Amino acid sequence: MRKDYFNIWLETFDSGRVLTRASYWPFVAIMYFCMFFLSWLSVWLLKSIDTSIQPSALVPFFIFATHVPIITASVKRAHDAGKSGAWLLIPFYGLVILCLPTKGSESYS
Repeated sequence: MRKDYFNIWLETFDSGRVLTRASYWPFVAIMYFCMFFLSWLSVWLLKSIDTSIQPSALVPFFIFATHVPIITASVKRAHDAGKSGAWLLIPFYGLVILCLPTKGSESYS
């Protein structure tokens, strides 16, 4: 799982490999866990420590830093399911597409 997570980060702009459900969903779960943890940490820091640095900026910074890898992984997953990445713009239908099984081989080459 950790290997798949780091591979998605390393292959953000590489469209040569297929992204299966087994490697995509742990990536998404880790990202949501990190956002939840940073949200909790921000609230805890705001309540306990009076600092000049706004701890509530942790979550937006994390979202900004991970925006491109999440979008490219989702579009790659939609393509591997046989659909266009534009379908992800439709609420809830994009989630259905990401759950479809992978079509094709393990490589695009």
